[in-house]
Amino acid sequence: MFERGRREGLARTGRWTRASGGVVELPEILWVESEAAPAPPWAGLRLRAARGAAGGPEGFSLGASGFQIEPRGEAAADFLPGFRGGEAAPALVRATTGETAVVYVSREEVPAIPDSIEVGVLGNALPLLNDSARFVQALLGLRQRLGPARILYAPAIAEPARLALLVYLGIDLLDSTASLLWAHRGVLLFPTGRLQLRPGERPPCPCAACSEGRGDLAHRLAHNAEILAAELRLVRAALGRGRLRELVEARVRHESWMVQVLRLLDLEHHGEIEPFWPITGEAFVAGSKESLVRPDIERFRRRLRARYRPPRTARVLLLLPCSARKPYSTSRSHRLFARSVHGLRNSAVVHEVIVTSPLGLVPRELERVYPAQQYDIPVTGHWDRDEAAMVGELLQWLLESYRYDAVVSHLGVEGPLVHPLLHPDYVDTAQGAPLAGASLSRLSTTLQELCNAAPRASHEDRVRAEIESLARYQFGAEVAEALVEGAAVRGRPPLHRVFVGGVQRAIFSPERGLLALTLAGAEQLAKLRRYWVEIDDFWPEGDVFAIGVLGADPEVRIGDDVVVLHGSSIRACGVASMAAPELGVLRKGEAVKVRHRRRPEGASASADSPQPD
Repeated sequence: MFERGRREGLARTGRWTRASGGVVELPEILWVESEAAPAPPWAGLRLRAARGAAGGPEGFSLGASGFQIEPRGEAAADFLPGFRGGEAAPALVRATTGETAVVYVSREEVPAIPDSIEVGVLGNALPLLNDSARFVQALLGLRQRLGPARILYAPAIAEPARLALLVYLGIDLLDSTASLLWAHRGVLLFPTGRLQLRPGERPPCPCAACSEGRGDLAHRLAHNAEILAAELRLVRAALGRGRLRELVEARVRHESWMVQVLRLLDLEHHGEIEPFWPITGEAFVAGSKESLVRPDIERFRRRLRARYRPPRTARVLLLLPCSARKPYSTSRSHRLFARSVHGLRNSAVVHEVIVTSPLGLVPRELERVYPAQQYDIPVTGHWDRDEAAMVGELLQWLLESYRYDAVVSHLGVEGPLVHPLLHPDYVDTAQGAPLAGASLSRLSTTLQELCNAAPRASHEDRVRAEIESLARYQFGAEVAEALVEGAAVRGRPPLHRVFVGGVQRAIFSPERGLLALTLAGAEQLAKLRRYWVEIDDFWPEGDVFAIGVLGADPEVRIGDDVVVLHGSSIRACGVASMAAPELGVLRKGEAVKVRHRRRPEGASASADSPQPD
């Protein structure tokens, strides 16, 4: 039984309660041990060497969990130091009669998986490293076939420098085989790669093993084990804080194979990763070329093009530079811009859009949506071709899809990239210096002239239109129109509340950057059959747990507002704690954090409501 903790795409923390007994915290390392190479004294999960039944070479068995890995012939050298053989031969993995079984995968083919199987093993992971594309395809194929409730184990490929990437790929279990092999070859492993010591050279490492400086095999074994364990702790900590992707982008620089894998994953498999990436998250640094295609950043751009529409009152497009402080409106530069905009007559026709990397364009009404208020970037004033192309494509989409009466550019270094894409009639009010007094005065004067020429729009109409634009991004066009049709928006910004007929449907959550629905708002989801989670026949008394969930709308992501249904009966609404592929499959853990719940008339609490074990 698996209970998931934190997710970041395919990567996850969690607790695996083994059928044979015991609980394993994931991700985890299986520490290989034999008489020649004992596991570290602090090792928890150990992979013990066991003599083959026919007197062949040693294989590995995971205690009483019931599966074995038996290297045969040339493959033995890949799993236990001391045997001869090449590195490319796969291991033979077979199911045994224990409570936990495994699946052998070869040439990306996955056989039928019995319900009793808890662990899937990518048995040929090691030779697949020679082909990055096949490795990614085989790994994702196995992960998909196993589903979210089973554990994925990839033997013989874990090194400290690779660990973050391998966990990011969705691998739950790895082992210390590679650390043993490299130690026998005289190599010390580090999070930054491998180091072959020269004769008499002291190891550049402060770990306990290296402080003695012996330089023998025992020293190398201890060092490699300690560094691998330390990196695992770092990976767990980064994953627990939603910062694993940053660590991955730093680590892949140390091996070209890892860069290839990450780029293939981002560019060719977005649809397999994005459903598992939460729609809210922590602050992060987008500091590398790979940051441009992070799944959460790519999702923002795709959702912008697929769902978003500018506020109905928008007639004048104002392009602004980004700021280091997020959300942008809290920064000094954007407060200065606001003085030039918000005091104008008919300012409700101005639509502010921020030009930025790596997101491309951020409309003002989406500035608190993840990841717009979480990202940070190194600012040099220089844009590379990929950044320029990304911004250009989004800007062309915006200008072609939505006709503005006028376009005003108040950009700095971004101006030369953007101006060739604009209509010749655009106005450049910044002239390269957005914060200069003359530029701000020119901005105010220009906007007032354009606002005077535009049809009148009230502040109330503009706020309602912005809420609709946000709702389109969050839920899609149908839900957005149903939520705000005939609505009145009350409250001081940013805590806007949406009312229809005197009944509150939603309130804007500045922390999440999204609309938080009431039961009245959730009724619109139910009517349109969008963002639903189906439960068994019970009335939630608290949060909804996985054991009571039957299924969900495929659109549901971790962090989405959802309506909880049994058939057509609305039972609750709240925030999804699991992604759609997990809902109805995982049987442990919180599925929906309930915000509002309903009770049947005259009914008491249900005694048989599904509860966590």
